[in-house]
This record gives sequence, structure tokens and C-alpha cells, in this order.
Amino acid sequence: LRCLWTSSTCIGKLTARDVAIKIVSIATIARFNKERHVFREKAILNELHHANIIELYATFKENESLYFVMEHAPSGDLDGLVKKVLLL
Repeated sequence: LRCLWTSSTCIGKLTARDVAIKIVSIATIARFNKERHVFREKAILNELHHANIIELYATFKENESLYFVMEHAPSGDLDGLVKKVLLL
């Protein structure tokens, strides 16, 4: 996996598929008491399978971080796209 880092997201190539890897610090989750939110995000993404929703391929824990391996959206996130359109 070769990564291009932007903030806490790694955009890389895994076999023939582009992926985005969201990296979440376990210490930060605990500090802000967000454990429930992270588990809920994982559960929801595991259940959703739709062309307009980013696909969650895998999750794993290593060292002090959680990793969400997801479909890469080359156009960016919805928030960024909406802001870009509003500026036009």
C-alpha cells in the first residue's frame, strides 16, 4: 500500500483498487468520550451498500490507532463539493 497523506486520511493503491484510509487515534477517542460514535460509524457503514455512499472495505486496530479502509472518492467529500458549487 502506497499512501499520499492528507490530514488523517491516507489515499493509496491496494491491488487494483484506490482506497482511502481514515486513521483515528484511540487516545483522542477516549479523551473526547467518542467510543460509542466510532463503533456506531463502523456499524452503520458495514450495513450500508449503495452507489451514493462510500463503501467500507475493512477496519483494523494497530498500535494506538483505528483504521477504516474505505472506497476512495477522487472528487473529495460531500461537504467540500457543496462548498465548491456554492462558490461558483
